[in-house]
This record gives sequence, C-alpha cells and structure tokens, in this order.
Amino acid sequence: MMKWKPVLALITGALLLGACAAKEEETNYFTENDEVHIEHVHGMGFIGDDLLLATHDGLVKFSDNQWYETTRNKHDYMGFTAIEGGFYASGHPEPGSDIENPLGLVKSTDLGESMEQLAFYGETDFHYLAASAKGKVIYGVLSEANSELTPGVYYTDNEGNSWNELPLNGLAATSLRAIAAHPTEPNVVALVSPEGLFLSEDYGSNFTQISDEEGITSLHFTEDALLFSLVKEEGVTFQEFDLASASQQELSSIALDEDAVSYISANPANLEEVWAITFEHVLLKSKDGGRTWEHMSH
Repeated sequence: MMKWKPVLALITGALLLGACAAKEEETNYFTENDEVHIEHVHGMGFIGDDLLLATHDGLVKFSDNQWYETTRNKHDYMGFTAIEGGFYASGHPEPGSDIENPLGLVKSTDLGESMEQLAFYGETDFHYLAASAKGKVIYGVLSEANSELTPGVYYTDNEGNSWNELPLNGLAATSLRAIAAHPTEPNVVALVSPEGLFLSEDYGSNFTQISDEEGITSLHFTEDALLFSLVKEEGVTFQEFDLASASQQELSSIALDEDAVSYISANPANLEEVWAITFEHVLLKSKDGGRTWEHMSH
C-alpha cells in the first residue's frame, strides 16, 4: 500500500469581516502570478467559471488560463466548500489581523474580499465542512466542544442559527478523511473513513457502505455521481459511483510516487473538466471526466 496522510480523528445578525483600509481598497484584490505558490490546501471548488483553491495563506484562483493570488485577506481557510455564488469556510485569520481566531463558520459572496460571520466566531475551527451548492444546508465535523455543541458531526439548514447532530447509524468510522454533500439534494451526504466510503440519503441519520476500500482519500459529488480517489498498490485510481444504478467503475489510474489526492472538483458548467490536487500539491486536470490527466504548472 502506498503511503497517504491520515487526517482528523472523528471524535477526538451578521458581522462583516475583512474590511479593508482605504489605501488597500485602491489595490486590486486579485493579482496575476504565473508562479503562484500553492501549499497546505484545505479545499478546492468552482465559483462561477473560476477555480478556487483555499490555502494556508489565502485564496488562489485559476481563471481564463491565468493564475491569481489575493493581495490581502490571506486567511488560513479550513473546511473551504464552494457553493453557487460564494463559499463557506472556517479556519484562522491571517497574522496581524484584528479578526478573532478561530473564524468559526463564515460565508463570502465576493471571493473572500469580505466575510459574513455565521456561527461560533472566535471559538470553533471546522476542519471539515461540506455544503449543498444550491441550498443552505451545511455539514460540519466538530472535533472539540464549543459553547453549544459537543464533538460530533452536525448539519444546519439555516446557516448556523441552529444545528442538528447526525445519528450516523451504519457508519463504521474510527476517523474521518473527507466529507461531501450533493449539489442539489442536501439530504445526500457521503463520508470517508479508513473503513471505507459511506452514503446517506437522509441527512446523515442512516449510512450505507458503498465501498470497503481502505485507501479512499477524497470525494466529490456531481449531479449524477460520486467521484473519489483510491490508493492502490499500482497507483492512485479515480473511481465513479453512479447514484442511480449504485454501480462503480474505475475511470483512470495514475502514479503519484507515494502521494495521494486530497481534493477533487468538477466544473458544474462542464463536468468533463475535473481537477485534483494531492497532499504534496501536485495539481492535475482532466478534460474527459477523469479518464486521462495532465499535470498543471503553477
């Protein structure tokens, strides 16, 4: 088995953030950078036609075949999850910021120029978040208790005003590696543990195991399928689970030299365009739905 990196143990009114000084407002928020540095990625997804990567040092954008990085608000976005018109995230503010640490649950509709504080501002860092792209249902993994909740997995359907704990019946998990929510059916959520891949169609009340493979490291929903990456002896494979037929097929395999895929994202406007990034920050792009891949420079 190739090596992969374990992640977080499973159970171990609005305020605008990021206001800029007048002189900063005169500076473009995104600036072109063909040699943009990408590391410590905590999420990836499309917002409109733009691919966004959330890193330890802010957002990186790929748009019209050009790389961009932000000139400010270089926050450590944990749990980044793209939705239609914006993103949800958690994490920590950039050094020197007057924003409280941790961020709690935040939302942005302007690619991070400003953020709306939704819940647990200054007390919680959600390492894992997933959201229905066209709805307001957000799933979050809470590893440490806060003022309202004990450790567990929760969802909110009102952007953090109230939370419902997932019963997780049928889920065999000693830890979590990834979580994903269906883009248009917010009741559908998938979780990855070392024990395999699990799917729920009732907001996490009951889970069915759809794969018992131990090496699954990332997953992503499209409208009709669940894409995921799987570490095997011969390399990393990309798999597709068809939601209607409950059938699985292997799309491709790629050698990554003891690396593994941390995030996958398909372009909602063109599902043949799929991107993946590894734990060692190798960026891959597919133009045929994940059947072949090319390495992307950045």
